[in-house]
Amino acid sequence: MVAATAISATAAPPGSRGRYLSLFNLTWALSTIAGPLLVGSLIEHHAALFWTVLALLATTGGLGYHLAARWSPTTPCPPRHETAPDGSFGAVHAPSTRRQFTEPPVGFEPTTPALQNEPGS
Repeated sequence: MVAATAISATAAPPGSRGRYLSLFNLTWALSTIAGPLLVGSLIEHHAALFWTVLALLATTGGLGYHLAARWSPTTPCPPRHETAPDGSFGAVHAPSTRRQFTEPPVGFEPTTPALQNEPGS
């Protein structure tokens, strides 16, 4: 659910993100309420239909899973440690773009008392 929420937040335009997320979460709330009611009613009144629909959904899902596995590449990305094009051994991927801070930025003043009273400061 967390990944789906992140995807819907990313897909929404910045000005409408609240509306998109509220609608997304509303659908989860409605399905939590309506799902058991509909399934319970279907089992109570039409048990054979329920099991037929369930078998069709399971078969469709299994077929979709099989086709997705068939169409996907065997390895989603190259291994991290392989021989580079120049013959050297190591990570072939681009270096990390994350900045590594060893000292606080210039002009940084700690405002939290816990940070001001650290040993060694």
